[in-house]
Amino acid sequence: MVVGAHSLTSILFLPWGGVLADRLPRGPLLAGSSVVSAASQAVVAALVLTHSAAVPLLMVLAAVNGASSSCYQPAAQALLPQAVPAESRRAALALCRIAGSSAMIAGASLGGLLVAAVGPGWG
Repeated sequence: MVVGAHSLTSILFLPWGGVLADRLPRGPLLAGSSVVSAASQAVVAALVLTHSAAVPLLMVLAAVNGASSSCYQPAAQALLPQAVPAESRRAALALCRIAGSSAMIAGASLGGLLVAAVGPGWG
């Protein structure tokens, strides 16, 4: 249910995230959405550490995180065409996708090890 709340808000807010990424400066948009995501994750960690985590509250925080990622993704994807010459974009996009997928796999693995070593709140 918590993952569903994240996914649903990501999908619902993605069109507005694209509009914001087109109309606002990308740097502050990327930084702001990262701060919102970090803050929501910090609240989740605090709730888990204090044994106060309830599913409805975690769903709300996941929805906040999903909405913020829907602003981050379009802005981040729009940077590549601006930074890479046209003849290198295909290779740059492939490299970005490989790096992102590898980071997701490695991050999930390291996160699991961290949770096993020190507990879910600190992990």
